[in-house]
Amino acid sequence: MLKTTLQTPIEDSMSKGFEIESEILEPQDIDAIKDFYYDNKFDEKIRNCLERSSLYGGAGLIIAMDRDMRQRNFGLRKGEEFDLVPVDRWQLNFTNANIYY
Repeated sequence: MLKTTLQTPIEDSMSKGFEIESEILEPQDIDAIKDFYYDNKFDEKIRNCLERSSLYGGAGLIIAMDRDMRQRNFGLRKGEEFDLVPVDRWQLNFTNANIYY
């Protein structure tokens, strides 16, 4: 019952997909973005994040890249591979984590 209560509004909100409107991007660029989104299962990861948020009172998506953690990250480079990792608010608590600066 709890699972259905959490998932139904999320499924309803994500059931129609999304549209990208841009004055800069060409239609084939928009199609490439959407293909990348679905190929990497970002829809499932966002859905999982929303479920965690409802269940645990907060959640987020971490951008995971294959980089040295001591290197400061100011953004993604074009063509750089990355993944999204859904986490709940308790996993975002850095009090006991080893953080590199």
